[in-house]
Amino acid sequence: MMYGRALLRVSAILFTFSYASAQGIVINEIRPVATLTASAEDIDLPWIELRNNSIDTLALSDYTLSFDSILFVPLPDIRVASFQYFIIWLGEENRREENGSIINVKLPEGTERIYLISDHFTSQVSIPLGITATESYGQYPETSDEWIFFSDTTVTPGLRNEYPGPWQKIANKTSFSPRDSSPNGVLVFDNKVWVLEGYKYISDEMHYSTSDIYSSVDAVNWELVNSNPPYDPYSVFIVFDGWMWAIEQRAYRSKDGITWEEMGATGLSLGGRGTLHDGKLYWTGGSSVYRSEDAITWQRLLN
Repeated sequence: MMYGRALLRVSAILFTFSYASAQGIVINEIRPVATLTASAEDIDLPWIELRNNSIDTLALSDYTLSFDSILFVPLPDIRVASFQYFIIWLGEENRREENGSIINVKLPEGTERIYLISDHFTSQVSIPLGITATESYGQYPETSDEWIFFSDTTVTPGLRNEYPGPWQKIANKTSFSPRDSSPNGVLVFDNKVWVLEGYKYISDEMHYSTSDIYSSVDAVNWELVNSNPPYDPYSVFIVFDGWMWAIEQRAYRSKDGITWEEMGATGLSLGGRGTLHDGKLYWTGGSSVYRSEDAITWQRLLN
């Protein structure tokens, strides 16, 4: 009956952080992959770090852990002090530790989402693709709904998630193939991030450039928009005059990534670089510099 009630809670609660959810115990950081030498003694087991965001001491037994809303696990009868952390290790025994507990539960293979359920709200985290045993995945800043990867020395079970540096990894694996060094191959347009070219990697000896278009609203989850646009993969990609442009020996433009309008020949060569400055487009290739006000007609400034 308890599991049935927990399932109803999952069905009834919106899976977003509200002000109310920020005041209870929440999932703060996870490391879902064990090391090869995992054991209860050195605590290399997979773990889930919880944080009590309330000003009150709360009973952990009022919460249920769930994996994909299929497996439901009651939590031990332990009280977690205000603003303190508590670690749940997933092992093969039930045992209290100094800053958490080992519970006799294994993370089911293929689990995509972990929930922490109470009568009032649900905290949740999606297990990111490609996460390794040396990484964790946690909220940063804490109490926000932004999640990033922490690696090596920045993994902090039982401690505050500290600033990881100016560059923060948000995805280990995406649906598109590896991208190469084509100029300006990523754009921000229409409140989305666009990847407009790349290469298909078959092996160290076999890979080739390709034009394929993916878009994303969060840079984590990507949708294939167009598998075969008409432009060369080594075009210059840029947002100009309310359009996405692919500019090389011929110029193309699009507003949706699906339909590309051919705008004509440019007189430019292959393999250049482009930028936008003061409302005008500039293109460089070798020692040559060109300028354009319409992306089609180009004036040579330097030879």
